[in-house]
Amino acid sequence: MPRLAERSPRHAVIDIGSNTTTLAVYEVSATGAVDRILQRGDPLRLLRAVGPDRMLSPGAIEGTVQLLQQFARIAKHAGVPKPICLATSAVRDARNGAALIARIRTELGIAAELLSEEDEGLAAATSVVNQLPVADGCMVDLGGGSLQVVELRDRRAVAAVSLPLGALRSTDAFFKSDPPSGAEVTALRRQVEADLRRACGWARGRGVLVGVGGTARAFAKVHRRQVAATLQHSHGYRLERDSLEAIFEHTSRLPIERRREVAGLSPHRVDLMPAGALTILTVMRQFGYEDLLVSHYGVREGVALRQVHTAHEPLLADVRESGLTVRFPQLASHDATRFRGLASGLVVELGLEDPMELAPVIARLFSLGTHKFVVGHLIKEPLAGFVQAEVLAMIAALDVSGEREALRLVAEATCAVVEGGFTGACVMDAPCLPPALRVRLAALRKGPSLGRAN
Repeated sequence: MPRLAERSPRHAVIDIGSNTTTLAVYEVSATGAVDRILQRGDPLRLLRAVGPDRMLSPGAIEGTVQLLQQFARIAKHAGVPKPICLATSAVRDARNGAALIARIRTELGIAAELLSEEDEGLAAATSVVNQLPVADGCMVDLGGGSLQVVELRDRRAVAAVSLPLGALRSTDAFFKSDPPSGAEVTALRRQVEADLRRACGWARGRGVLVGVGGTARAFAKVHRRQVAATLQHSHGYRLERDSLEAIFEHTSRLPIERRREVAGLSPHRVDLMPAGALTILTVMRQFGYEDLLVSHYGVREGVALRQVHTAHEPLLADVRESGLTVRFPQLASHDATRFRGLASGLVVELGLEDPMELAPVIARLFSLGTHKFVVGHLIKEPLAGFVQAEVLAMIAALDVSGEREALRLVAEATCAVVEGGFTGACVMDAPCLPPALRVRLAALRKGPSLGRAN
């Protein structure tokens, strides 16, 4: 694990994006991970305030400064008197972007930085490899003004490209009709394909494709509502390309007013969804990926991690452990050998005929420091008093009394969720589960002796 820098217990990052300007406040765990405890955002859509002369309008600059004043007060009230500020594509493209940064520094006393195209992608990638168990693959961060594409190998960024294909920029440039016409959709798709061929020849569908940004999160939210999933968090949500195609086809054929009725689609995302969805789908087709793993965290979290650690691209030792201890500090990892001993005792207490069938799975859970709530759910003992409501939603509360197979499947599914880095997940519906296991759990759910607890 990288060495921790001297730090306050909380950090705050303000992100001036092309579509939305956002404040996020973080706490730091014992493992060095960052946990977002507060977030506020305002869709200023600065990209549209950049005129033909490539100058941000005076009104946009004034509105940004006023919003940052409010954000600074909120951060101070949350215990962070000195937030840092970063700006991306819209401010980077504007000829007077540097002047806005200088004004933020002098008038507000906020440390502000204009991220380069490459550094924007690297910061988002730093967040991804420290928030999800992803070692190899590709990250796409689709913002309002630009698309960042980063190749990952062994949890390191080895190539980074920035393309002017942000959801807001593409909507304004290509979609003049409501809903967009077939010709407009084709034109944008061909532009994305051409830009990817030119700049991303290294992409070959290796590993995992991770989606960062509002469009990826919107995909997850809409899909969750469609399938009535009990998983309440977009982070780590896995989506098959066929499902994304169906969402795109449906939303892109609706006029904006009817698109507002789509369950799970945020009001400020309705006009941008067709262009953003098409861009992500084109990336998937071009690179050869069949599914998308959604990250709820991106460039802001990457910058926060840089604040906490001395390394420019820090790597936490165990993403799964860090993710759990961020949410539940009391579950910090202890001696794995002792946990395995407890697991063996649990198997004996359950009276299993073949302890070896269940012991390795439970041992893996115990080695991750999750024994308190796993034991509570598997042997029906009351959970420890510190366990939060989020933990209760994390595991499906099944009545598994007397069902060896059910017990083993629940343990196996719980392990998949934990190792997938999920918090706030329901085992039965978690998209990280292997397809075969999901089918078996679904069949088990319909059995006469099992059911969801009230």
